[in-house]
Amino acid sequence: MCAPSAFAGPVLLYDYGTLGGTSAYATAINASGQVVGYSTTASGATHAFLLSAGHMTDLGTLGGAASYAEAINDNGTVVGYSNTTGSTNNHAFTWSGGVRTDIDGTSGASYAYAINNAGQIAGGRSASIFATATGFLDTGGVFLNTGSFVGAGINASGEMVASVTQLSGYPHAESYLGGVTTDLGLLAGTSSIGSAINSSGQIVGQSDYDSFSDTHAYLFSGGVMTDLGTLGGKHSSATAINSYGQVVGDAYSTANQYLIGIPKPNFIDHAFIYTNGVMIDLNDYISSGLLIDLQQAVAINDSGLIAINGTIANGSHHFFVMDTNGNFPVTPAATPEPGSVMLMSSAVAALWAIRGRKARVTATTRG
Repeated sequence: MCAPSAFAGPVLLYDYGTLGGTSAYATAINASGQVVGYSTTASGATHAFLLSAGHMTDLGTLGGAASYAEAINDNGTVVGYSNTTGSTNNHAFTWSGGVRTDIDGTSGASYAYAINNAGQIAGGRSASIFATATGFLDTGGVFLNTGSFVGAGINASGEMVASVTQLSGYPHAESYLGGVTTDLGLLAGTSSIGSAINSSGQIVGQSDYDSFSDTHAYLFSGGVMTDLGTLGGKHSSATAINSYGQVVGDAYSTANQYLIGIPKPNFIDHAFIYTNGVMIDLNDYISSGLLIDLQQAVAINDSGLIAINGTIANGSHHFFVMDTNGNFPVTPAATPEPGSVMLMSSAVAALWAIRGRKARVTATTRG
């Protein structure tokens, strides 16, 4: 990932379909390139899935109609939430090695949103799906109540990020570590949202940047919130960040792009990667003839594999995995420790396993 000045090769995009229905959405990717999310089935139900070695596995439910996978750690443990038998309440669950476990066990509702490699789980609990949730940090089955802090992301140190409603009634992005919360502030306006945190404690999300509630993606690092800008439009939002500080998300664009021969409005989201101080539209790296619209990049791992949600030619929602193939390098100063480099090698090997199971959608070179 260290920085050739020219493009290293083609950008490869993979479409893995659905669980039999019309739509599928990714939510997270781990170091090995495993992806989780949720998809409609042939019966029209919505189920959590795990993509591993090119195969989508239906993770089922806790007895109810629907389930959603929200995160996966490098050990392959999946967390999310599911309807339970005979109830509209959701319960947080883990899935590991083919075993799905209800980690709540109460009569209320619970949601698991994030998990780190130590197995700590961040989420929220409430008396019912209609009640306000309180946050929890689950460490080895021991639930710590984190009050109004409902973690959306957690790193290896157990530091979490969330959006917490203030006395003003507006949310602010906050971090949480060891019982201490820190308000990350705003770019401007009244609201900010915290979405993800990496191993270095860098945080991304979105914040108002003017008095009209238009939002920009931000990177919070070293105590400073930096505006990452947009692709030319009035909105952007950062969804995920890897250990190198590469950020992905969605943004409006003013570029002249076409979908199915029709000009695409500039208020439609475009998936982006932000690296080395530049925001790049990922749609620029695929052939327009494919009639694929990459709308939101939701996760990126340290080898540059990106999970992206978008639409295909018939308008159905699919998720994609993009292999950036070294085309979006990071600076040498951001190089991880040797242990992380070993993880990157494992992720590349896993990608080749995926390629053996599913043909790529496209291979294009830009330069």
